[in-house]
Amino acid sequence: MLDGCRYQYKYVKSSDRKLIVPAGVTYLTNLTSNSMQKHICILEDDTHIGFILELFLSSQGFQVSLCKTIAELADLSKKQLPDIFLLDIMVPDGSGLSFCKLLKQDPDKKHIPVLIMSAHVNADHFSEENACNDDFIAKPFDLDSLSKLLD
Repeated sequence: MLDGCRYQYKYVKSSDRKLIVPAGVTYLTNLTSNSMQKHICILEDDTHIGFILELFLSSQGFQVSLCKTIAELADLSKKQLPDIFLLDIMVPDGSGLSFCKLLKQDPDKKHIPVLIMSAHVNADHFSEENACNDDFIAKPFDLDSLSKLLD
């Protein structure tokens, strides 16, 4: 365990640096070129979860942009549209769910898949008439399950 986090880690040597990756995750050093990678924007304010997501999804071939606030994510999404949004519901400056609704009202962004993640609500909370997200994943989540949702 690292800093009280529930995940197990292992050290992986890549070039000149050591990386800490979740146990059981293969760290790929030769990924496809950036032009072929899917870009995922993640909204996650928890440092440990953000670290795990960024490292895992990068190892799966995604180009990852990690934002800790809605303001940061909104600014980034004005500059570059991702292929997928992965949003935590509860963040310091608002709600990932509110940001999701704004995305789905924007003609330039409404086609982008949005996955909502939360430890505080479950999938039943999202009824079809008020849900803006394309899928939901409950925390804590299994990285393999997340990977399947993103395929």
